[in-house]
Amino acid sequence: MGFSGRLTRPFDVPVDALASCALPPSGGYASARSKDEGYRLREIIRIGRVTSQVTGSKHEDEYAWNTVCISTIEDLDILGQITADRITAVLSVKRPFKGDPVFSIAGSRFENLRIAGERVDVEFHPQVERWAEDAVRRDPKFNLHTASPGFCLVTSAVASAKCSRVAEAPHIVDVPQFGRVVLGEYWITPYARSLTMFRAEMGCGFEGMFEGPNVGGNGVRYPPYP
Repeated sequence: MGFSGRLTRPFDVPVDALASCALPPSGGYASARSKDEGYRLREIIRIGRVTSQVTGSKHEDEYAWNTVCISTIEDLDILGQITADRITAVLSVKRPFKGDPVFSIAGSRFENLRIAGERVDVEFHPQVERWAEDAVRRDPKFNLHTASPGFCLVTSAVASAKCSRVAEAPHIVDVPQFGRVVLGEYWITPYARSLTMFRAEMGCGFEGMFEGPNVGGNGVRYPPYP
C-alpha cells in the first residue's frame, strides 16, 4: 500500500489507500499506481506519484517460495513539514519448502527526507531481522500453541534519525505545533512481517494521521508440503 490516512480537523476527509495491491496464496504478480497527476488534498497534502508491486512464485531449484513487495512515494509534501523526494519500502520473503521463512527489508530507504525543514538522515538497523528472529524464538508469547490470536511485536527498523528534533526514541521525531513522525515501524509475528516507512500523527490546527508506504508478507507454506 502506498499511502493512506484520515484528516479529522478542520474537516473530516478519509484518504483511500493509494496504489494498493495484494497476491492470492498461490502467488503471481500484481501492481498499482496513482493517477498520472498524483494526489492532492487541498493545500495540505501533495504527492507526485505512488506505485506498488508484488510478486510471488515457487522456485523448484531453490526449494522455496520467494516473494518481493515494493511500494514507493515520490515528491511527498505534507503541509511543508514532511517532505521527501522518494520513500521506498521493500520486503522480501524466502519460504523454504521445509524450514523457517527468511525476511529482509534491504533496499528500504528515504531520499532527501526533511521534517520541519531539517534534513533527516535515517539509518536502518543492520541486524533488525536477526533480532526479530531471536525474539520469535525466545519470547513465549510467540509460542504457536499458547499465543493469543493476533499477537505481534511492534518495533522499529530504524536505528537512528539524525536531526535535532528526535524525541524519546531514535525513530520518533516531534515537531511542536505540528505533531509526531514515526519512522520505520516494523510489525513482527512468527510467520509474517509488516513495514511502514512513516506515520504522521498531526495534532495542531490540522489533526489526523497519515502513513505509507507499507509492505507486508508472510512465510506460510502454500500449498502445504509434507
